[in-house]
This record gives sequence, structure tokens and C-alpha cells, in this order.
Amino acid sequence: MHITMYLDIIFCINFLANYVILWLTSHILKERINRARLLTGAAFGAGLLLLFLYIPRPVSCITGLASVVGISMGTVFVALGKRGFIKKWFCSTTILFLAGSVMNYIKEVTNQTVLNFCSWLVFFMICIGIVAFGIWISKKIGRMEENVYPVELCNAGKNVYCRVYLDTGNFLTDPLFGKPVLLISSRIAKSCLGDETFRIVEEYEKSGMIDYSQMLINDIQQKNCFHEIAFYSIGNPSGKLLCFLIDELKVGGKSVVYRKQPVAVAPEYMFQKSEYQGLIHRDCI
Repeated sequence: MHITMYLDIIFCINFLANYVILWLTSHILKERINRARLLTGAAFGAGLLLLFLYIPRPVSCITGLASVVGISMGTVFVALGKRGFIKKWFCSTTILFLAGSVMNYIKEVTNQTVLNFCSWLVFFMICIGIVAFGIWISKKIGRMEENVYPVELCNAGKNVYCRVYLDTGNFLTDPLFGKPVLLISSRIAKSCLGDETFRIVEEYEKSGMIDYSQMLINDIQQKNCFHEIAFYSIGNPSGKLLCFLIDELKVGGKSVVYRKQPVAVAPEYMFQKSEYQGLIHRDCI
């Protein structure tokens, strides 16, 4: 059977594939993207592949594998340099392998042995997009887990465990005690305070005011020191939050115990995803 290969189409396809893979590798590894070097590396790899395909004599499996590995290494070296070369090459090869696996699966499902130029490009870009999205999701989940801490809130004999997120934009400080404020959800506040004391929080959420005269009748105010603190959020209007003191705050992985720690009840929409139930100040980590 006679097979006709169009070298210009093969070069264009591989040049585009090389460029996208090299760009994704630079983005994932947070390398400085030099477009001129990426273009040069992509053209270098596509050109070497043409020379490899043009060899008139049969090529053994070992020789062919070595040639393919050499071409990919040379492409990465030209485009991304020698610093961290192995990591860059492994990353680019992984992306190529995943995208190629999806491509082969699509070809098997559609019963096509040869894809035309446009279909090949469309399928390749879709595969690269899927791989890139998966990598982005994995990195996002990883960053989320790195910034989520287990904490223990101790108050009035109750120990409440929850997960809090390190909010680098949380600069909220209690003006009465000069301490950073931990923001928690209403559910965690209820567990810390108990049903009777939590009514104060519920009434405040309804009226937006604290009835200090009512709290002075018993020792609730003396134990918890309910008060208001002002806040300002970018993109949202300023306002006030109900703040109170808990006996102790213990952050997971640390031996430091924060005593008489101010906490404020934040709006529930901040905790809808349930990955965490609080926002901790950076000074508490």
C-alpha cells in the first residue's frame, strides 16, 4: 500500500502541538514565557520530526523510541533552557501523553484511521484544553488544602472543631483588645455559645442592634463580652459585625494557644461551599 505524506501539513500540526505544550509547561511551572524561544523550540522539534520521517531505511523500535525521546528533549531544551530541564521535559511529556491518549480514544470510538487536518487540530485543541483544565483544578484544590487549617475553639467548657481558611485579605482587628479577629459561621458560633446565648446573635442578625441592657441582667456579657466591630470589604459596602470572646483558640499544627480570642460572626454566604467554616487572620498562623 502506498502512503502519501504531506510534509507541510505534518510540520504545521506538530509545530502547533509543540507550541501549545511548551506554553502549558511554562504556565504550569510558572516559568517566564519567552514567546520567541517557544516558537523556535516548536519549529526545531517539528523540523527534526520531518527529518526522522524522511529516513528511507527501516528504523528499529529501540532506535525509533530513542529518536522520539531525543527530539522531545531537544525541543524542550531549545524552548525552555537547561535550568530545571528534567522537570520541564517530564511535565511536557506528561501533557503530550495525556492529550495523545484522549486523541487515540476518540479515533477508536469514531472508527477513523486517518483524521483530516482540520479535525486533527480541533481534537488536539480540545484534548489540550481538557488536560489544562484538569491540571488547573488539581492545582486549585492543592492551594486550597495548603491554606486550610484545623482549629479548636474552646468556650464555656465546649470544644468545637472546624476548618478555617487563611484569608490573606483579612486585616480585621478588634479595637477593644488589639487582637486579630477570627471570622466564623453562625453554625460554629452556635456550637461555641449554646442555644441560650446564641439568641443574642440571632436577635442581632434580625435587628442589627445589641440590647446591652438585657445582657446586663445576667452574666452573659461578662463571660462573652459581646460588642460590635466595623469592617470594610472591597466591592461591598462597609458595615458592622457582632464580635465576642472565646476562652481559647488552638490552631492545628501549632503549640501556641490564643486566650480570650475575639471572633466575629460573618454572613453565611461566605461559607456556602462548606470547604471551611471560618476565615483566620494571617497573624494567627
